[in-house]
Amino acid sequence: MQRSKGRVTRFQHWILWTVCFMILASAATCVHGALLRNVPVTLKQPDGTVIECLASGDEFHNWLHDEDGYTIVQDPDTGYYVYALEGDEDVVPSPYRVGEEDPRALNLKKNVNIAPGRLQDKVLVQRQLLGQAAPAYDVMIVGTPQLGTINNIVIFIRFASDPNFWQDISTYEGMFNSAQSSVNNYFKEASYNQLSIVSHFYPLSSGSVNSYLDSNPREYFMPYSASNTIGYQESERASREHGLLKRAVEAVKSQVPSGLNVDSDADGYVDNVVFVVQGDPSAWGSLLWPHQWNLYSEQVYINGKRVGAYNLQLQKSINVGVLCHEMFHSLGAPDLYHYSQDGKNPVYQWDLMEYQTNPPQHMSAHMKWKYGSWISSIPQITASGTYSLPSLRSSPGSAYRIASPNSSSEYFVVEYRKKEGTFESSLPGEGLLVYRINTQCEGNANGPPDEVYVYRPGGTLNANGTPAQAHFSSNVSRTQINDSTNPSSFLSSGGPGGLKIYNVGSVGSSITFTVDILGGSAGDEYEPDDTPAEAKNIAVGQMQTRSIHVPADVDWVKFTLTQPGEVRIETNGSVGDTEMWLFGPNSSTSLVEYDNDDGNGSFSLIERTGANALDAGTYYLKIQEVGNNAVISQYTLSLTAAGASQTGAVSVTITPGQAATAGAQWRVDGGAWKNSGQTVSNLAAGSHTLSFKSIAGWVSPTDQAVNIVGGQTTAATGVYQLQKETGTLSVKISPPKAVAAGAQWRVDGGAWKNSGEVLSGLAAGSHTVSFKKIPYWTRPAPQTITTQAGGSVQAAGDYARQPPVVTITATDAVASEPGTNTGKIRVNRKGDRSKPLTVRYKISGTATNGTDYVRLSGKLVIPKGKAFQVIRIIPLDNGKKPEDDETVILTLSPLPSYQVGSPGSATVTIKDDD
Repeated sequence: MQRSKGRVTRFQHWILWTVCFMILASAATCVHGALLRNVPVTLKQPDGTVIECLASGDEFHNWLHDEDGYTIVQDPDTGYYVYALEGDEDVVPSPYRVGEEDPRALNLKKNVNIAPGRLQDKVLVQRQLLGQAAPAYDVMIVGTPQLGTINNIVIFIRFASDPNFWQDISTYEGMFNSAQSSVNNYFKEASYNQLSIVSHFYPLSSGSVNSYLDSNPREYFMPYSASNTIGYQESERASREHGLLKRAVEAVKSQVPSGLNVDSDADGYVDNVVFVVQGDPSAWGSLLWPHQWNLYSEQVYINGKRVGAYNLQLQKSINVGVLCHEMFHSLGAPDLYHYSQDGKNPVYQWDLMEYQTNPPQHMSAHMKWKYGSWISSIPQITASGTYSLPSLRSSPGSAYRIASPNSSSEYFVVEYRKKEGTFESSLPGEGLLVYRINTQCEGNANGPPDEVYVYRPGGTLNANGTPAQAHFSSNVSRTQINDSTNPSSFLSSGGPGGLKIYNVGSVGSSITFTVDILGGSAGDEYEPDDTPAEAKNIAVGQMQTRSIHVPADVDWVKFTLTQPGEVRIETNGSVGDTEMWLFGPNSSTSLVEYDNDDGNGSFSLIERTGANALDAGTYYLKIQEVGNNAVISQYTLSLTAAGASQTGAVSVTITPGQAATAGAQWRVDGGAWKNSGQTVSNLAAGSHTLSFKSIAGWVSPTDQAVNIVGGQTTAATGVYQLQKETGTLSVKISPPKAVAAGAQWRVDGGAWKNSGEVLSGLAAGSHTVSFKKIPYWTRPAPQTITTQAGGSVQAAGDYARQPPVVTITATDAVASEPGTNTGKIRVNRKGDRSKPLTVRYKISGTATNGTDYVRLSGKLVIPKGKAFQVIRIIPLDNGKKPEDDETVILTLSPLPSYQVGSPGSATVTIKDDD
């Protein structure tokens, strides 16, 4: 056979166009396709010539190209693979055959692809057809267990007339089960040894891979075309794919040992199945592309358990990175790349769910926590200071969460990524990774806004920047991020996030960084302490670590002397300039002394000795930054006094024991929370306030005063009461765009609540949840929920986007030759104007398009924000004399992106000029 010139080796310029479709019925499942780049594909021309090319994309939009970026399509008339040209919306075949022509010499355009609007229309049609295929009575959403040991079933498939697999079974044993780069070893490491995935291969093989042979050829599982008349129509795709997989399972299930546990979580479904199909991925939207889905339309069983979640892989594109990406989908994780052509990388190579390297890199701590359940919690930094993190690989939960003072729905996460071990060695760099979490989103597929966004130099709301340089460390001279740096800590809206991290250290066994907590209610553990009434106690002999967390912050402190004494009051720190006032006794307005710079550096010191010793009583301190216009991230306040002990302690017992087990705690004067039976020491003698934490299902005790006596421990009790008549309710609204448009919920006609908001004190019994009507969306039907005493109920409401209604009218129904008198037809839309709308129409009538009037294309675009677009009918003088009046009739064609209203057709009459 003749082989074409210039074998393709690598193609580095790629386009990110991908779409996920939903199966809509009584529930929904989502196909998740792997985003692959530059997968080698071998093709054969009709004359036998073999060509080597590349495929890129994901399951619902992928394309062929060469190493230089020239797009390749198959000519439907000749069957030859040719270079593509740019059409109005779709790519069109050129006359230039791959392997015979040089596209550079022909000045062909690179990276030709389907127009975004056309791609969207195409996928909407696919979504509608696939939704019709899904049985409304039996759509399954079946998750794969995230903990324990999973017995993963791997089934090999080949098509009629295709050769068998050429690899030895040991190749797949290595990819799935080895102690090096494998699916099992990856998830063991990523889950901190909480998940083991052991794979078993069928049909049983010894030596070379054995495979199930389907009776249909490969072309049966590819889209219909003039050159592939046995291919599937879009409405047949799900049935053909699921039928193939059912036949494969039926052929091998008897070989699966009856004692093999394929349902580790006992939910009635096989935990996971991987189907490996012989050969290349195909291109241009075929089902033969790696993806994760659910076998909802067929009932087939292994060891009495129904097959649900599965991954489909192609022999020539399979690697450990792709396998782990799809497996994490089975575990419940969403994609973190955009299902669009915007060219942005929200997380880039820092997370498995956008970019699969081989060996694969870890997913982020957030993904491990939310979708893997391998991290119990991500602790929040609430006080300014210097912190340290080990690498994400080496330590479970090695990340911190930092609240944004400017958003209640977004926050920041920091983690340390180090190039180490089998899997993290492929990272683009190492250092502190800083990323933003938007709690209103799930995944990044439809972003922006994104659930996870990694900050990187040059990254803005509109610019991708350089995500490969997202790591911070002194080694790369990127050591800080705030609202003024590059990158800045911007929110999904583009507004300032209020994050301040600096002094990021060097790469090592751990990495250090300093955080200033800015704005909002954040600050040190003594906040709020901005007024005398909020002043917190300091005991004699105690040192407190505090902060001026915003420029206008003021710290009020009080202490009590039970007898006259000499005192020393001092602030100190590494950076800052304080001023301090002393008021008393027993007054917050009677000034005793003021000091600015008598302490260390620019800090403050007040000493009262000898004749200036203080009388017994309660005193107040006011401390702020000099000028009251700068932050002091951390300072210490100390109080010493001569004479007898001025401090005591308190111990509190919480009853009943069930409340303490449920999380009940107590604290003194707004300090740190303490468990039942613990003791707080070094309390100034005098009156203090005990308060108690609110916990679900219980009524907490009211605040109580306790008198502290110097040198003694005072005992107190906090009694919780079980809530017997009320529960709580929370309702999550989706999708996020509906939430952004104002979607809310309420109970029994009460006040409107936001998505995720918790309504407490709801009487036990039945209640009606209703949803707010918002423009361009169909709200969910009211729901009846039942609350139980002390219980918590979670509900969900899914809004559906209403497509706009399109009508067509002739606003000038008469035109005449030679074109100075034109006709006008207006296409109107009623509804959502937030984006451009492509409208298609059919052309008919007695006049000939392009001969009797200027050619019409059969489509138009109503621009974003506009309610209509005008089509002009411009007559042409064709030289025929005389002529009868002729008509131009435009009739709207239906598309899933809009509804055709009435009138759906308009007519313009062209009158002859004679």
